[in-house]
Amino acid sequence: MISLRPLNKKEREDLNQLMHELTLDNKFPLILITKESDPYPGAVLRITILIATIISLMLFYFFSFKFEFLFVLLPIIVSLVILPLIRVFNLKKYSLSSGETTREVIEKAYEDYFKHSLDQSEINRQVFIYISTLEKRFEIILGKDVHSEINDSTKEAMAQALIDGFKENEFFNAFNSCLSHLKSKKEAKEIVETDENKEDKKSEIKIKNRIFFD
Repeated sequence: MISLRPLNKKEREDLNQLMHELTLDNKFPLILITKESDPYPGAVLRITILIATIISLMLFYFFSFKFEFLFVLLPIIVSLVILPLIRVFNLKKYSLSSGETTREVIEKAYEDYFKHSLDQSEINRQVFIYISTLEKRFEIILGKDVHSEINDSTKEAMAQALIDGFKENEFFNAFNSCLSHLKSKKEAKEIVETDENKEDKKSEIKIKNRIFFD
């Protein structure tokens, strides 16, 4: 399943072919791009209050008001007027905090990972790439069986391939390079932790949340 607007028809076909090859290798890649991971109502409120306060102070400075209640009422009126503009021009992105976006992207990535997984029998072979464009972040979640088959350097290479491609707006090259690292190779496998209790607690592992371009 692919949800990719940045790709043209030819790139979609080529990427689908690569994903099909991985499926034959018993790996099940899934790519999902979303505009944002959360509506961020707190960010909307923060930027609205900030802009309304600045505009109100400018009006108080340049104009004199006879009625004192306007000092309270005016910021409220300005807030109601500019609120739709905040949403239309997506100005909330300027009041987002790093911790806020990281938390929401991780939560949404895991939610969609389980939501879109093919079935329970294949979830441990799932390779899920989640991109959230507003936050400029991505998550790579690997089923535990896939995780045990590739070493840390390969996982880092997958993440770096996405970062490099997204910085240049080369989305096809980013996905193609990232998924190519999953092809079967004769490579030395890393020593996998054998603590059964820890394995039972978590059936998948995610690669650290990354910012894919500044």
